[in-house]
Amino acid sequence: SQSGETADTLASLKLAKENNIDTLAIVNRHESSIAREAKYVIYTEAGIEVAVATTKAYLAQVLVLLFLAIKGSSIEEETINSLKPLPNIFTKYINEYNYEEISKIMVNKTNIFYLGRLVDYYLAMEGSLKLKEISY
Repeated sequence: SQSGETADTLASLKLAKENNIDTLAIVNRHESSIAREAKYVIYTEAGIEVAVATTKAYLAQVLVLLFLAIKGSSIEEETINSLKPLPNIFTKYINEYNYEEISKIMVNKTNIFYLGRLVDYYLAMEGSLKLKEISY
């Protein structure tokens, strides 16, 4: 959770706690209700989210889940080594991509579709959610 205060998430967490189910929260805010309620907590340390669409916190949460999956795998070292070039790849992509030109093309469109299947389906859903969050 970015805020650590989402009512539905907090209600689910309390229900799990009442039923003696161990819980793990991945949160950005140390002082949040979710952080206080969960048995185990991982802090993303993503910092303050200025945008309505919480992209920074979302990416931090995805990375935490990725690293948890890697820690539980039998190919931990090999997998981690394969991820090491990613920051440089992302930086290069961000610096070279012409976002301003694309935004000029898209700004007056009435329909935008996000497509994805398998793992990319969830990324498409998140992209769609982000656009809805900033379009109201």
